[in-house]
Amino acid sequence: AGETSISPISRHFVSCSRWRSSSYHIGNNTIFGLEQDTDMIMERLLQPTEHREVIVIVGMGGIGKTTLASLVFNKARGVEERNTWSGQAPPKATDPGSSSKRSHFDVCAWVPVGQDPDTLHLFSTISIQIGANLDLSRDVAEIKHHMFTFLLDKRYLIVLDDVWREETWHELVDAFPMSTNGSKILMTTRSKVIAISADPASYPHELNPLSDEVSFHLFLSKVFPNSNLNQAMSYPPLMEDLGRQLSKKCGGLPLALVVLGGLLSAKEKKHDVWSSILNSMNWNDNEAEKQCLKILALSYDDLPYRMKLCFLYLGAFREESEISISKLTKLWIGDDLIPQQSGRRRKEDTATDYLNELIQRCLVQPVLLKHKQRSTRVRVHALLRELAISEGRENRFLYCEYSNQAVSEMEMETLSSFGSPSGTQ
Repeated sequence: AGETSISPISRHFVSCSRWRSSSYHIGNNTIFGLEQDTDMIMERLLQPTEHREVIVIVGMGGIGKTTLASLVFNKARGVEERNTWSGQAPPKATDPGSSSKRSHFDVCAWVPVGQDPDTLHLFSTISIQIGANLDLSRDVAEIKHHMFTFLLDKRYLIVLDDVWREETWHELVDAFPMSTNGSKILMTTRSKVIAISADPASYPHELNPLSDEVSFHLFLSKVFPNSNLNQAMSYPPLMEDLGRQLSKKCGGLPLALVVLGGLLSAKEKKHDVWSSILNSMNWNDNEAEKQCLKILALSYDDLPYRMKLCFLYLGAFREESEISISKLTKLWIGDDLIPQQSGRRRKEDTATDYLNELIQRCLVQPVLLKHKQRSTRVRVHALLRELAISEGRENRFLYCEYSNQAVSEMEMETLSSFGSPSGTQ
């Protein structure tokens, strides 16, 4: 209660909650690129099996693994697709462990994992969502046993999003019964080794880059967020040609497309402006993920100085965390990142404008909560968080001993990981 809310910018885009990552919507209904993948995984998810199956979505960073998993997760538990956001985890169910009357599973849980997760935190996340009421003060072996017992007679769906290490899976697997009732685990990872080892009897679902045409449509939906697709495509042929060249440079990676589109949405829709963007970078990298990182850096470099600092600040939050907007803006103000504007304009209003600009540029993603019209929390995609940490270190703005050791929501009030901004721009 009492949390600041942000304007519903860019709701014309895509579905899937928690920034972190993408099925792609224009308006509320049109999905680009993931329909077939969604159907294929749903078919596997609902197929009866002789034992609990692990279905793994594998692909490079920024390709849309989280979004695809979110679409499937929402569909399996009976939540409408319009309630999801690109690159993010699904909105939480109103009651732990429950979904809707149309759910195909007794209990469902969405678990953001990340590079170096805390095992107890992962079990806590699952416990809350499935209603297990585990005593987390006990040792891990007991917690696993109690969760195993709780799930034994239930058809369950557990999503483990963004798994980086085989060890993480080994630390969790004993808590999930090898049930014969159609229970499933859905995992996303960049690693083919993890994808194969998680369940040798299953086969990974490899997510491929978007086609050039789908890429262009997704790109347009971000460049012109308040227009329908026909209006966006009605620009002069020379602009369309430039747009197609730019979207093709993204290598079919949704994250690169939405960030580049978000960058251009904040600029004049003129031929010379788009040409300068096209000519400003070395686009010759053959690796799509490296190309994606260049595009993210390009969008970051285009930010005004103070807004850059606000973006870098996000690198201090724990990976996959949902960040309270009211706390974030207070922290920005408290650490003197928000300049005092002339007149009576409050710093709080300027901070909200900064956040909305970061959202429009797709550098930050709003977390859409069920039954709420306005978001009160935001997230950052894993690759963008990595960029914030890297740039923050290079500029001596952010100190983080390990990339996963960022502040948690509970530690926000005593944040001390930042240096003061150098300069008065």
